[in-house]
Amino acid sequence: MIQCTADGDALSRRISATSDCVQPREIDFHGCTKEEDLFAAVIRGLSMPYSQLNWDGFDEAMCDLSWIETGSINIVILNGVFLYRHNPNLFQRFVSSLDAIGAEWAKPVTEGESWDRPPRALHVLFSSDRKSDLPLPLLDINL
Repeated sequence: MIQCTADGDALSRRISATSDCVQPREIDFHGCTKEEDLFAAVIRGLSMPYSQLNWDGFDEAMCDLSWIETGSINIVILNGVFLYRHNPNLFQRFVSSLDAIGAEWAKPVTEGESWDRPPRALHVLFSSDRKSDLPLPLLDINL
């Protein structure tokens, strides 16, 4: 997970241009101040086949993502600063959860079952206007 100083649309176009990347999904956190808002934004942005989530359901759904085509999983977070400024604890819980989920995607699943899969990259990029907006590693992109 990284913060990128780039416009969300430009960032999505840049990711799409990379040959092995799946079309990025955008999650917009504008107006998100509580868990229900966050989960609703995630469901919309990732086109999840769910009507509502809680933290256990979020973790399970994010470790599935079977409705997203194969290749790298690319998620662009728009207005992450809004969530961070209005509910920093919720922001941190979201980021921590995604860290753990990314670690799971990095491992192959080889149980001899239909859900077996090779390792798959999960890229989460927080679009931001300024370098100091979020407490995340920074990638300064001039697009």
